[in-house]
Amino acid sequence: MTALFDKWIGESTPVFLGTNHLSQELPFSSWYRFKEAFSPEIVRQAIVDHPAKVETCIDPFSGSGTTALTAQFLGVPSTSFEVNPFLADLGRAKTECYDIDELRSSFRSVIESTRDQENSFDRNSGAWLPETFVEPGKNGKWLFNADVAHQVFQFRDAISRIKDPTVKRLFEVILGSSLIENSNVVINGKGRRYRRNWQQRPKTKYDLLDTLQVRAERCFLDIESFNSKSATPARIELQDVRDEGLCFPEFDVSIFSPPYPNSFDYTDVYNVELWMLGYLNNRNQNVDLRKQTLTSHVQVSKTFSRLVDQPRLLTETVAQLRLQEDLLWDKRIPRMIETYFFEMSNLLEKLAKSKKRNGRVWVVVGNSQYAGVQIETGRILAEIAKGLGYTVVKNEISRKLRTSPQQGGSPRLGEAVLVLA
Repeated sequence: MTALFDKWIGESTPVFLGTNHLSQELPFSSWYRFKEAFSPEIVRQAIVDHPAKVETCIDPFSGSGTTALTAQFLGVPSTSFEVNPFLADLGRAKTECYDIDELRSSFRSVIESTRDQENSFDRNSGAWLPETFVEPGKNGKWLFNADVAHQVFQFRDAISRIKDPTVKRLFEVILGSSLIENSNVVINGKGRRYRRNWQQRPKTKYDLLDTLQVRAERCFLDIESFNSKSATPARIELQDVRDEGLCFPEFDVSIFSPPYPNSFDYTDVYNVELWMLGYLNNRNQNVDLRKQTLTSHVQVSKTFSRLVDQPRLLTETVAQLRLQEDLLWDKRIPRMIETYFFEMSNLLEKLAKSKKRNGRVWVVVGNSQYAGVQIETGRILAEIAKGLGYTVVKNEISRKLRTSPQQGGSPRLGEAVLVLA
């Protein structure tokens, strides 16, 4: 199966295994711009370099589905977990088996069924959306012009009538991947901002239609070229891996990149897709989803926890943060950091119970910095892992990440690749 992987990857081998920079234009990876993804090469390395034949692989943080997709190309069955329903569907769509003729026929039907419909926007048809999403918006700003929003809802309605759930899911992903490009905002840094001169360069329903057709054709060509990979099963479960009742299936290799403890609310990045596609229907659902993510931010109130026996480095780091409390932009940051490692410790403990005798856990994770205090995430996780009975096979800095503009924006923060046995 490595030949199929090589055909997929081509010449895109990255300089750093922790980045997907050169992988974003690969078949399937190009379906949706996912800035936090790691390289398929790190999954290949974890599987090919394993001391025994890898028969099972798991990923507790599926994200864009890189682990599941790469494992498929290498012929390794996988199980992944994801709390974000849009991202879970994105990963599922990439790893499904399709009838390409059915796809093209169904897509033509969707386009035709919406082509001649009346183009008048009824605000009640998007009544579940936040006020800022659709024209006239709030305070003179809105994410989607009325005719674009109306066209989105027409496409959603047409897609909902498709009987095959795999085809329906793929078309929703294609629509979701077309949204930001046809909105008045861009996703940048830790949130979204309005495009320059967006009011003078309005997006229209015809722009959305063009984008949708281009993205659909790209998906269909990828599927047509690599549909044989789907003979290898890839399950993606919609699940919070912190749930106490969750038991991971037995595995040879686990490869994942959790949210970094960088105060980045990852739910916000996909907020547009979640609301416009109907995954979220009210503010309570939005808050609930934000609470289901790993505690890597303070933007939503959570109950904080700490390890009874903290590693020395974590204790010293939290103490330094508290000394700088007056300089922190939020005084809850030290407790957030403690909770992050508490939850990561619980996760590593669960993985230890399910990994096979020669099993290994690969973690790609980045350091963070607050008020000049570095959170050396890889080193702290290595200390925690040792206390849980793991052997640290590797703990290397893969690349340097830039600090936030408030910290100078220089490339000083390490991104670690941690391998545990």
